[in-house]
Amino acid sequence: MDMHTYAPVCHRAARVKHARPRPLLSLGLITTLLASFVVGQPTPGQAATPPLTAPTVVSALRRAGLPVAHVYRQPVGGDPSGPPPTERESWGFTLGHAAREDARLLLFSTARRRDLKGAWYRRVGARIIMYRNAILWFDRGLAPAVVARCRRALEGIR
Repeated sequence: MDMHTYAPVCHRAARVKHARPRPLLSLGLITTLLASFVVGQPTPGQAATPPLTAPTVVSALRRAGLPVAHVYRQPVGGDPSGPPPTERESWGFTLGHAAREDARLLLFSTARRRDLKGAWYRRVGARIIMYRNAILWFDRGLAPAVVARCRRALEGIR
């Protein structure tokens, strides 16, 4: 076969009208979705809430009567088999007189980063509380009643 055999087929294909792709999401919806992924940024109709800080969370836990002690900043990240290093700050602390770390406070710059870390923790069965831009992680040996008090204290932060 020569080139002339295919020319009419190609020529006809060039004349076929193609439908214009329609945008799947409107600009307003895209903006709303993006805003909902940024922690501390309100979606339309919501008031702005500032991101949580370590001093704010520790103060709330202490006001709830929890014996928070030995608060120290930890390096962000970890070993390769651990959770993805998506947090911007990591703090360890004890709840009581234990010599070991009972809890960890992780602070994130976006909800997406928090959700990635939270999903990893849930997959491995860790006890966590996710609230605003923070995750509180708890040692398995910590009493469930103490974890519940921490949840109430954290959710009471406005």
